[in-house]
Amino acid sequence: MNTSPRPPTPINSPSYPTEFQQVILKKSQNFVGRAFLFTAIYNFIQSHDRG
Repeated sequence: MNTSPRPPTPINSPSYPTEFQQVILKKSQNFVGRAFLFTAIYNFIQSHDRG
């Protein structure tokens, strides 16, 4: 995991259903740091079409 972190996906991105945007915003409001985790998630999503 030597890749640089990707910028977070904007909350109003088409990848998030509109009904979840408010929930995602509320739950992630105070979530900071852990860039390595976001990088790992991003890399997984880019290389796998399902979990």
